[in-house]
Amino acid sequence: MSIREFFVDWLTASRYVKWLESRYHEQKQVYTQWLGEKDAQIKQLRLELLSAKADGDRMRAVLMPYASPLGAVYSQQQNTSKPPVVPTFSGPDDWQSELNKLYEQEKQDGISSERRQEVHESSSNDAA
Repeated sequence: MSIREFFVDWLTASRYVKWLESRYHEQKQVYTQWLGEKDAQIKQLRLELLSAKADGDRMRAVLMPYASPLGAVYSQQQNTSKPPVVPTFSGPDDWQSELNKLYEQEKQDGISSERRQEVHESSSNDAA
């Protein structure tokens, strides 16, 4: 090998090594950016999954017990918390007593309910 060939090999090799190092650094930056984006996307998907699970649990606790008898049994098995309290009314008098309780509570809280009561009574007379 002559000196000229050695010198050309040395120049070519050193430029090639620099190019390889620059490519390595570029790829490393790109992969680091991709990993950051991947982590952000995983975090977003986990939040969406938690939200969907919360919606499912809420549906199971609120709707299933009233949708069917089997839904009530399944909801009772899956849900350890108390089911929501649903008032049972046997007739129109029960509704009126519940409405009166609401008005009394509003008066205690300082809310004026006279106007609302007038609107309610006038709309019930119109329907009759």
